[in-house]
Amino acid sequence: MYVKINGTKILYTGDAGIVTRALWQRWPIDLGAYNVSNVSTLTVGLERLGGVSGEGLVFIDDIELRSAPPEIEDVSLIENFDSLAVGANMHDVEGWEGWYGDRQWGARVTDDVAYSAPHSLEIVGNRDDLVPNWPSQTSGQWPLKVMQYCPSNVSATGQMYFGVLSAYDSAGQSSAWIGSLMANFETGKAYCNEAPGVQVDLVYDDWAQLRVEIDLYAQVAHFYYNDVYLATRPATSIAGVDVWPDADITKVYFDDFSFAPAL
Repeated sequence: MYVKINGTKILYTGDAGIVTRALWQRWPIDLGAYNVSNVSTLTVGLERLGGVSGEGLVFIDDIELRSAPPEIEDVSLIENFDSLAVGANMHDVEGWEGWYGDRQWGARVTDDVAYSAPHSLEIVGNRDDLVPNWPSQTSGQWPLKVMQYCPSNVSATGQMYFGVLSAYDSAGQSSAWIGSLMANFETGKAYCNEAPGVQVDLVYDDWAQLRVEIDLYAQVAHFYYNDVYLATRPATSIAGVDVWPDADITKVYFDDFSFAPAL
């Protein structure tokens, strides 16, 4: 795929595999990088490269021309838990709190198992409901990543939620979710709770990556489990994450949490 702006041809250099997925993908083009100060003509085209054959259908929508986006507030939150003491309550760590500001739900640091040694986060049913929160954002692109470890003996029926919040405040006045990545120990599957059409086998006794690619320009969030695409949900804002288990979950572990604006 390419565009021609005032006759200047610009090839699409993103992930070629995106054309196999039934979802919208934003293609930002910095006109300044091509010394374009005025747009008089725009052409969108496709061409075959290297003798590759094939056919298909691509939809184009929402072509925009606008000034540079506003500066994104730096609300990065990177945590591998290694500098924290075993048994530490995450409510006492900046950027984290128990649900609605209640310390009793704060979750604990452990050295039972770790993706990046020596420590990780331990989530226990009927004890923990942890929120890594930040000022609500309504623009920018925000990759959200964390490693999850599900012991095979954790539960026969419980579910573990990793819910991405679109609204939240510590006083308990508001909360809303973009969507939740689920670890379902009854079915042995992982999926997006609000769009469960795609389900994959849950990884037991090893680490799996939970990833949500949030694009507030396109107002969508793409959910992945171990790099497998699960679902796309509407997203107009991002305000944090809610991590909580059903009451009968014994233990689930998380490590290497990362939330930062895309460069």
